[in-house]
This record gives sequence, C-alpha cells and structure tokens, in this order.
Amino acid sequence: MSERSPLSHKYPIIAGYRDRINKWGDVDTIVQFLDAVVDTGSRIDQRLPEGRNLNIVKDPGGLVAAVQYANLKTGGKRFDYFNLHTSADWTAVLESLLKSEERFQIFADNLDRPQQVTSPKRAIALNYILGKRFGGQEVYGVDAGCSANLALPLLGSDFLRSEQVEADLAVDGFQGSTQAVTLGLGIDVNPVDVDWLRASDWPLPENMVDTTLEEAITLAELRNVGQISFAQADLRDHDLIPKVVNQLLPEVNFVQTSFLLGRLYKPENQPEQQFCPLVEKLLTDGGIWINFDTTTAIPSDVTGQSNYEVRVWEKIGRKLHYLATPFLLTHSQVTISRVFTEEFKKI
Repeated sequence: MSERSPLSHKYPIIAGYRDRINKWGDVDTIVQFLDAVVDTGSRIDQRLPEGRNLNIVKDPGGLVAAVQYANLKTGGKRFDYFNLHTSADWTAVLESLLKSEERFQIFADNLDRPQQVTSPKRAIALNYILGKRFGGQEVYGVDAGCSANLALPLLGSDFLRSEQVEADLAVDGFQGSTQAVTLGLGIDVNPVDVDWLRASDWPLPENMVDTTLEEAITLAELRNVGQISFAQADLRDHDLIPKVVNQLLPEVNFVQTSFLLGRLYKPENQPEQQFCPLVEKLLTDGGIWINFDTTTAIPSDVTGQSNYEVRVWEKIGRKLHYLATPFLLTHSQVTISRVFTEEFKKI
C-alpha cells in the first residue's frame, strides 16, 4: 500500500477517498492514480476554466473515468490497469492529458460527471424469475434505472444463464427456463453513453478486468433489433414516467429496479414504499416488480461481502403485495449465492 502524499491536504475530498481505499488494502492502482492527481493537481487546476478546480469533484473515483473517457474519445484504448503500478506510471498518463488540448477539454467537461457503472450479470436473477413467471408468453417490461440499457436485450440469452442456479432449481423440477422480452423500455436519468460506461469500469477488488462488459455490449447490440427502447427521464417524477411508458409499451408485465432506490431516497425514508406508487401505476394486474439494491441489503457474511435480497412483489388489483425472495446476491449483486427454492415456487 502507498504512503500518503505530502500534498494531499490541498485536496481534502480526494485525499479522504484515497485514504479509505488505501485502508481497505485493495485497488492499489487507484491509490497510485489519486496520488498522481494530487501531485499534478496545481497544473491541472491552472488549465481548468475559472471557478473550476479539482475540489469540485464529489466522487474522486470518477476522476479515473474522466481521464479514461478523454483517452477513449481521442482514439486511445482502455487503460491496462495491470501495467499502471505506481504514481509515476499514472503521472505519465496525466502528462499526456495535459499536453493534448482536445483530450484535456474532454476531461474538463466530464470532471464532475457521475460514474455510470453496470454489472450486466446482475440480470441473471431477473432472467430466471421471468422464465418461471411467464414461461414463453409475450412479455413487456421496464428496467427502471437501466444505466446503459444492457439488461433487457440480454434476457433469454446464454449470457444470463448459470449452471449452478439451474442445478439448485432442478431439484424441484425447474427446467431452467429463461425469458426474452417482447418489447421493453429502459429508463435512466443519464443518457446512454457506452464509452462513458467503459470509462467508469475501473478495477474492483474481486474483478480487476471485467471482460464480460465488452461481451455484454456486443451481444446486446446484436440482440436488440428494435424491441428495446430507451427514455431519458427522472424516475422521481411519478406523473411523467407513466406517460412515457404508455407511449412505448402496450402494457407492463414487470418492472426491475437494481441499485436504484438507494440513489433516489434516503434509507430512513422507506425507499421501497416511496417507489411503490409509481410501480403500481405502471404494472398491469398480475404484473411483478423485482427489486434488489442497497435497500435490500442484509448484514455482511463472514467474508465481509454484503448480501442483497432479490425481492419480488405482485400487483393484485391496484396494490402491490410482497410475493417472494427467491435469491440472495453477493459481489456487487452479480453472484447468486443462495437459491431459496420454496420462495422460487411462489413466483
């Protein structure tokens, strides 16, 4: 682990973030990156427009995305994090940024842009839930907070299958059915920008290079032949969203939310209950809502990993009613760590 840079007091938010990562003892390349940012910070600040400097950054992790995005947009490739071991390595990257007017301008324009992170494999749970519930019927659905809108096109594909999950479910006779979407709509407050998604995909402790992201992007583009739409809208607007959905879908059989409610509402304000009225407006009678994010987290296991319940709600009449919790997820909500077969039967 790296020692703290003597200049880090100049950028307290960046320094605090860097020290937290250093304490965890992982993602050391990002620690080295933040040290390099601090050491070249004065020169970066001098180039930024008046009134802007590195202290406006609310999410220092997004600095990596801004640098990488500038690189991608000027013909560069994604960074090879394995070969960026030291702050000197990263300083060379920043020096290149400072020397290019075009690259620096792109960096400056995206300096405080929120990261857009997605884990396409999160939709594995959704894939099996829809297969159990609808079994090959025509299905219309909404991915609320869809990020780059990859999940809906991938439904029904081998990309979202899991041999272990199917083995667990086969004990009760489930044949591993999955479900493609007839028509679907992804909604997010941010525009779809695949390069920003790539830039935001910086290394995590469990997965230093996520090759599945590129595979998912390619496969989603191939599979989406016009049946999946996207709308940029604020999901807190419960009057606008139903109008948007009604223009694009004849009905809504399911709504998925993944890592959304924790961003929209404070935990003490009962996020699921806050979002229920919108889901009730969208779903047809008998439709289901699948939710998993920080609001469904349960205490960490012995490995220190957070666990997330996949909760399924059903609309009966005009109201949502809790139906089942068929899966437990870990590792950024990607790995299905537990399959609750009795709960799965209820879907």
